[in-house]
Amino acid sequence: QQRNGLIASGLLALLAAILFGAVLIAAGEWLRRRHGDEGAHRSALLPSVFSGAGLVSIFAAVLAARQLYGLVGPEAAFAGHLATALLAVGLGWFYGPLLVAVGLLGAALSPFIVAGGSGPTAWLYGYSALIAGVGLAVDAIRRWAWVSVLALVLGYGGGVLMYMGGAGVAG
Repeated sequence: QQRNGLIASGLLALLAAILFGAVLIAAGEWLRRRHGDEGAHRSALLPSVFSGAGLVSIFAAVLAARQLYGLVGPEAAFAGHLATALLAVGLGWFYGPLLVAVGLLGAALSPFIVAGGSGPTAWLYGYSALIAGVGLAVDAIRRWAWVSVLALVLGYGGGVLMYMGGAGVAG
């Protein structure tokens, strides 16, 4: 009975956090369409700030569902973080490099914060390379050089941490 109450309250909190994140992202999009996100006016960065806060809220909701409430397993939490990171990179395409950075950071941290207890595996080397590749591709098209630097640091850093954690030399 108590377990069912915890699951119900956890599910309600998870849905509320995801809804809150979606509302923040929608507010950022509304601001971007209404006032724009370029130039020197006072509200130029507000769309990115609202959308970034919404993305962080969704990242946190997925993490809470995994670590706090035990509603999802490590695979589902990883998939939720990956989907949120892809959303962030997609939004960053329109908003600017800040949201791309949020997406890359979320994707890079995801294997470490939703760990399933099994330790690093060799496929995470490819995942780290994918993070670096996405950042490099964004920079190649949008010309945001510091995104390449961030992507390479995250990609190589993730690979080094996997190696140090015992993922083997296959990567």
